Amino acid sequence: MALIKPAWVACFFRRVCGIDTITKEVLQSRSLQYKKWVEGYARNHRIPIQWAGCGERKEDFIKPYLERFLRRKKYGVYFVLKSMEQSNSYRISKSSADKPHPHLVGERMRFTHYYFYLVDEVLGPMSLRIASFLPFAATAYINGHNYIERQLLKQKIAFRKADNAFLSVKDTKALQRIADTLSGELIGGRLDYWIFVLGPKFSQKERRLNPGLRRRYSVNQIEYCRNFIFKQSFPLKSLFQRCSELGLYSLSGARLVNLWGYRIRRRFSGKLQNVFEGVNRGTTIFRTYLKSSFLKLYQKFQTFLRIEIVINNLHQFQVGKSLKNLSLIQTKCQEITDRFAEFKAEALNVHPEFDLFSTVAKPVVLCKTKISGIKLEQERILRLFEVLLSGGTVEKLNGKEIWNVVQLRFALTPEQYSLNQLRYDLRKLRAHQLIERLPGQYGYRLTEKGKKVALMFLLVAKRIYSPIAGSLFVFKPLDNQNSSSKFERAFYQVDRSIERLLALLHAS
Repeated sequence: MALIKPAWVACFFRRVCGIDTITKEVLQSRSLQYKKWVEGYARNHRIPIQWAGCGERKEDFIKPYLERFLRRKKYGVYFVLKSMEQSNSYRISKSSADKPHPHLVGERMRFTHYYFYLVDEVLGPMSLRIASFLPFAATAYINGHNYIERQLLKQKIAFRKADNAFLSVKDTKALQRIADTLSGELIGGRLDYWIFVLGPKFSQKERRLNPGLRRRYSVNQIEYCRNFIFKQSFPLKSLFQRCSELGLYSLSGARLVNLWGYRIRRRFSGKLQNVFEGVNRGTTIFRTYLKSSFLKLYQKFQTFLRIEIVINNLHQFQVGKSLKNLSLIQTKCQEITDRFAEFKAEALNVHPEFDLFSTVAKPVVLCKTKISGIKLEQERILRLFEVLLSGGTVEKLNGKEIWNVVQLRFALTPEQYSLNQLRYDLRKLRAHQLIERLPGQYGYRLTEKGKKVALMFLLVAKRIYSPIAGSLFVFKPLDNQNSSSKFERAFYQVDRSIERLLALLHAS
């Protein structure tokens, strides 16, 4: 039996250890034995052991010791950190009227945890956190890049690596082949070895009488990244800014849910948003949240554009937490990052054609009916474009779903935007081949051309047309040559040039 439930722990002490009455001293004896063993292990192997500092990252503190240990080309533990952290454990409850006898209950408490920093022969540098109280929970922190580096060195394949990124590799196919060999069985085997060496000790009698005394591993958090490598850093900053702007404008609502492959039910709690934030040293990151998981888009090493997904709860994506499902988890991460990269590629594949607005503004003929064109100043079309981009599809065209979405999103009344106007706008978009009907459904979605036209219209309207049309220069500006604003002086010059042009046209 595993020591993960109070009843199983009580059964272990009574049947295996022969202790009928479980007291506080009995629980502390196991913890004291393990603490003495850790102190003796560090002393016998001359391994530094000390308490973690306050306000300092453990990885930054350990880095000099790791570099020194790697230069010696050794394997094993090179440092032990002690830290006071919260975790699940057990305590003896007080007697009450319902339960007159003291009994064992689970509780989240704060006690000592040991961080074993080691270099494994297969997985490379890693860390293992083991609690000093029952049930002695163990947490491993593994970086897949370290495993790939070890295998490349064994196969003598030349490469360059900085931090957690490979800058260059002589054989890229071998790199991918090695990455695919990182399986749950391999990780579980190495964890069994190190937890047997560094974990709490059980006697042969205890293991013989309790054959179910073993570790069960699950994935608590997983990070998966996809890198786009450029030869030069020149276009990368502008590309990242454009990707972030398009994400803030267009990646919202149902489209964000489709990106994650998640189904929203009536009751939804948690984050569902996009955030553009700055971190240290002027670095900016674009984040897309779904509850406790998120996607990151950021620039790394001047030539890397990285998409990184962090999943903290696998049950949200209908995937089990067992380490045996590592390949399935990897496939799920690949699908999500693929959809995110595909959206960015579609959004960036919008070229400013000079005849785009004039072509779309021309009327078209559909079944002997002349339908007017689409113009930039048509606010109704811009609203519909924004809803179509965020929602992905418009279902039940004859109903009031899309009409209600537009009204709620832009605070419109039925008098300001009626259902007949919506149907007319959708018919106009379909006539210009910007939307297409879903087969066998009363729903429409944007075509490839429609996605590009919608993005171009929204970007031009929000970034150029609306700021100029809604500027403070409502009245005719005064001819002030001594203005301190460069924008005002340029605006005066443009206004005078337009007046001269109109005068010449009038004279001719």
